[in-house]
Formats: sequence, C-alpha cells, structure tokens
Amino acid sequence: MDNAGNNLKEHMALLPKTAVDLVELIGSGSALLLIKAFGGYSFVLNSNGLKVSDYVKIADIVGSNNAAKIRQYIKHKFKDKCGYKFYIPKCGFILDLIEPSEPKQGFTYLEEMKPYLSGIALDLYSMFGAVGFERFINAFGGKRIKIPCVGNSERYQKIKELVGEKIAIDFCTMYKGERLYIPTCSLLTTKIKHHQIVREYEQAIKQGKTSDIAIYSISQRYNLSDRQLVKILNSVVI
Repeated sequence: MDNAGNNLKEHMALLPKTAVDLVELIGSGSALLLIKAFGGYSFVLNSNGLKVSDYVKIADIVGSNNAAKIRQYIKHKFKDKCGYKFYIPKCGFILDLIEPSEPKQGFTYLEEMKPYLSGIALDLYSMFGAVGFERFINAFGGKRIKIPCVGNSERYQKIKELVGEKIAIDFCTMYKGERLYIPTCSLLTTKIKHHQIVREYEQAIKQGKTSDIAIYSISQRYNLSDRQLVKILNSVVI
C-alpha cells in the first residue's frame, strides 16, 4: 500500500480538490484506502459535522487518529451546514493508473462474454478494453450521443475520464461529429458487475477486513442495500 500511496501522490495534479485535501490531511496511503472504500459515497452531516456512526465507519478503514483529523476537517470546512453531504470522490481513472491489476480483476468475465458482442458494442470493446467498455456503457448506454472533437468540451472530458486520454483521442478522432447509439448491454453489464462485486468482496476479506465492513463499503460503492449485495454474493459462481 505504501507504493500505491506514493503513486497516488505522484498523480496529485489529476485529483479533485477533496482528494487532494485528504492526501494532505491523512497521507496518501490512508487517503487511498478511504477512496477505495467510500469513493462515490456521500456522508450526510449533522449539526456537529460528521455523525458518530460515520466516524466509526471511517475509523475502521483509516484508524481513529486519521478519522479524528477528517472529523475536524469537516467540522471546520462545513461549519453550520447541517444536512450538507460530504462526498468522497471515486477517482476511478487514477486508481487504474496506480493499481492497474486490482480494478481489472473483476472484468476477466467480460472476455468470456466477448463472442456475444456485435456491431458498435464489439467495436467499443475492441477499442476501449474491458474496463473502459464497462465504464462507457454505464455512462452512455441507451443514449444516442454526438461524438465530440478532441478538445476541452464537457463531453470530451467525460470520455477521457472514462477511458483514458490516449484512447479518447483515438475514439473522438475516428468518430467525431457522428451520432452513435450506445447500446445498454444490460444483461452483460449486470453479469459483469455481479462478478466484480464478488471479486472485490473476496479481495477485501483477503486484506483482513471483516465481512460486515467489506459488505458495507462495497454496497455503498455500488449503491446497493446490504441485503441486495449478500444476495449477489450468494448467487454468483466464480
């Protein structure tokens, strides 16, 4: 984790402001743990800032000393903002850069499903790879979108965030100006997600997390209830 934490620090220029604050506050290694556990989740604040129950959850991930620092940071930055949501950024593209093997483990199942892809879905998979394909479909599936030119447009920046700069340049250069219908691939992406969830759970247990903590952090990341996540864990055979 020390190497990964150092790599996170090397990519500070690419991180959103909250992530930078966390790195400076509790160190890159602990910030990485927090982002991996709660990235994409918002903590709803009360009149005292961070709720006790949320403080305990954060302490389970980064330790009580670091949790106390985060509580003070929130209390100072969001004073008198009861009901405000403190959002932990996902930083998904950065996590892929610094720990490429871990996020991709769950997508090996897509390789088995590749023969069932056709048309634009197969083209996107061939260009983006498993990780980029899943992210792109999640973001744009079921929509007809106009492919932007390479530049500073909001849509181009979104595509770059999803698939990486080099691939985004190639994709937008090839399809610029075209209106592409992006298929949902709903059955495929659901199966991929379920296998990813199981592998993330197994990885969390191997890292020494309790089953409850693993289920909580993964369920928050995927916006599922604990019951839904347990049902997925019991239904998927790897």
